[in-house]
Amino acid sequence: MLMVDAYIGLGSNLQQPRQQVTLALQALTTIPASELVAASSLYRSDPMGPQDQDDYINAVACLR
Repeated sequence: MLMVDAYIGLGSNLQQPRQQVTLALQALTTIPASELVAASSLYRSDPMGPQDQDDYINAVACLR
């Protein structure tokens, strides 16, 4: 079986964004025939587009 790495960007600025991103990282561990190899720390970024919205909480995950 060929093993490849996939990098996935995660982000949320709605409904407890830290919790949303953390739950998404946990969900990635349940994908069959894959492994969560690494995950970045959570980081904050300014919203793109309209500035009258909350900042984003982001992370990057590496699956194999």
